[in-house]
Amino acid sequence: MKNNYICPICEAKLTELDEIYFKCESCGLNIKKELKSDEITNDHLDYQEIIKKDGLTKFKMKLVKSLDPKRIGLLDIGTASGKFLHHARNEFVNVQGIEVNQACITFAQEKLQLKLVPSLSEIDFSQVSCVTFWHSLEHIPLELSRKILDDLKKLPVDAKLVISVPNSKSWQFKIFKHLWPYYDKSSHLYQFSPDALNLFMKSNGYKLRLKKIGLMYELFGYLQGFVNLIHPIPNYFYYRKKRGWDFHLTETKLLAYDIYNYLLLIIFMPISMLACLFSLFKNEGVINYIYERDL
Repeated sequence: MKNNYICPICEAKLTELDEIYFKCESCGLNIKKELKSDEITNDHLDYQEIIKKDGLTKFKMKLVKSLDPKRIGLLDIGTASGKFLHHARNEFVNVQGIEVNQACITFAQEKLQLKLVPSLSEIDFSQVSCVTFWHSLEHIPLELSRKILDDLKKLPVDAKLVISVPNSKSWQFKIFKHLWPYYDKSSHLYQFSPDALNLFMKSNGYKLRLKKIGLMYELFGYLQGFVNLIHPIPNYFYYRKKRGWDFHLTETKLLAYDIYNYLLLIIFMPISMLACLFSLFKNEGVINYIYERDL
């Protein structure tokens, strides 16, 4: 496919990565050829599952608590079911969320009694001291992200922004390629590299303050990636447990796939845990960066 497109972040020429994405050899951004994404319900809307505090939620909570000792207010952008905010409201004076999926908004409001709204215009900025983007920035068109980042400048100058996105330059992506569990061609408009993310944030008036490794993100990336090499349905475990999919299979077949999947998880757990150690040094599967205003 011929193109004369340039990178929307560094303005270098884009080349073809695969049938879905262009890539920028300069900053490392991968950008979808057609900037369309499927609307997703990224959590299984099950109250009993949402109220469980799993390892990933504990990582998120520990991180935001360390960044905001006063814990005045938390704004989560792309909050899905509201699980993170549900657990955060016991630590913060005020919690608010942005979500465009109406099923998620309704669930969070009715079952969790959370304030989820579809637009920043409905947010009380005076009650926000920390903003989180947990795997949401890659779903948002860059022009809209620029507007969001500009609006967030209404926050106190010491407010922190936490951005977590898959790393297009990670060893995981190089190993698993299209079978990488964070390679979501249906809904990820972009795949950021550390350089691409930092350039994008700098161009919008923010500077990098901290980097954090989320070992649960790393373990999932390797474990599901190895399983994907063998399992007939890629990301089966994720879609079954995270989104509640049944793949239109019979109960008998689902049970057989469940058992097969758990056996593969057990087999690949040791090598996945070992691989996670490399993420402590370089090329982590998921970027977790904390930004603040560059004044």
